[in-house]
Amino acid sequence: MCYFISPFYFRVPFHLKDYFDDRDKFTIEVGFGNGDFLVNLASQEKEHGYLGVEISSRSVLKLTRKLKSHGLFNVRTIKFDAFLLFSIIEPAHSVYRVIYNFPDPWPRHPERRVTARKNLLLIHRILRRDGKLYLATDADVLKEDIIKNASGIFDVYEQEEPFFPFYTKYQTRWVQEGREIRYYRLLPLAFYGKYPELKYDKGGRMAHVIMEITGEREIPDVLPKRLKEKTVLFYIERPYRRGSDFLFPVLVKEEGFVQKTYFRVYFTDKEARIVLDDTSYLVVTEGIRRAMAYLRDLFLKTGGYSVKRDTTIV
Repeated sequence: MCYFISPFYFRVPFHLKDYFDDRDKFTIEVGFGNGDFLVNLASQEKEHGYLGVEISSRSVLKLTRKLKSHGLFNVRTIKFDAFLLFSIIEPAHSVYRVIYNFPDPWPRHPERRVTARKNLLLIHRILRRDGKLYLATDADVLKEDIIKNASGIFDVYEQEEPFFPFYTKYQTRWVQEGREIRYYRLLPLAFYGKYPELKYDKGGRMAHVIMEITGEREIPDVLPKRLKEKTVLFYIERPYRRGSDFLFPVLVKEEGFVQKTYFRVYFTDKEARIVLDDTSYLVVTEGIRRAMAYLRDLFLKTGGYSVKRDTTIV
């Protein structure tokens, strides 16, 4: 059972039905944190499909473990930018609910707020005609934005009591602190304008292994197609060149995850570096670390390198 949707597997446009068996009612929670709220809600509505969207690898890993321990099969997670995802979901108007619990108010970057009109339009684009956007906040700037920016695209209902019978981790703390929290339910109105369009672009590079060149700069030539270590299965392909760099295609399968990426090897005058080539959306799991450690060992066996820095070790 794979709970995690890898952005390097899904097709664009993104169809929710591709990832859920026999479900046609979908809820998306953005920024699920430790995942308790999503687990509680999905446990009560097992006939619904739930997608949790986060940018934190730590949060994705935590929720994946909770889903396994609770035996919940109606939830998927993705490490992705929520508004970029909303712009590529098809068909339009296919999501029943979108939930934001205490989103970042972005005091210096109003264009990043969930309540920015462009972002509200992206949510409107995916909601069904009978859909709902739920938002909880204690931030005054978001309360002001909702009234101003939702005009003409949502009917706004505000109340002091939560719409759901369980709290998030921070909500419990903030209620105890006596913060003034408001709960909003936004119902989509008819909209005949043009929705914003965002470009989907795979991004990001992170260094993981830095090796000092101590001898001949040799690239391991023969690699196994398949290697299994306990519950982790990974495939490393022969590399191909891209300019002066070498790209090793990698597929990693483990409990809860199937991910595809590339390990890129490039050189400076005195160093060789193994990095994740093409993703800020990859979740760096134990399987990813093991696969990269295996590639590191192949380089060390040539006798021309020594490890200077290694973040595959945890």
